[in-house]
Amino acid sequence: MKKHVLRFVTLVCVIQLLVACNGAQKEKFATFHGEEDTESQSKIEKLLKDEKSIQKGTAVFIDDIVLVGVEVKPFSKMRKAKIEKALQKKFEKEFPDKEILVSTDLKIAWEAQKLMKKELSEEELKKKVKKLQELAKEET
Repeated sequence: MKKHVLRFVTLVCVIQLLVACNGAQKEKFATFHGEEDTESQSKIEKLLKDEKSIQKGTAVFIDDIVLVGVEVKPFSKMRKAKIEKALQKKFEKEFPDKEILVSTDLKIAWEAQKLMKKELSEEELKKKVKKLQELAKEET
């Protein structure tokens, strides 16, 4: 009886180990640009990768608007406001001719990721980005 229990526990542990190691590698930093400006996309990705407290980031470029949604690492959540302000300054310095909105709000980051996956016309995309900007400026 003990052998069967031991074998069962070992089998469960091996299965858990295999499932845990099978994490699919998702894209951590993604950008979407309506005009396929690879230079701007690479600048944004570099700025996001250089920030150590960011877990995931998404940037959406529409005309002269840049919406950046970032997810902060768990131990950096206490400093979300400081991180957001610092990133806002970095992006404004890098893109002075663009309207920049950086948000550490998870809702904004998720919605930005959804926008990248949808096949929307440029006008619909502008409306969605404007709506996200208004949502980000709301205080809860």
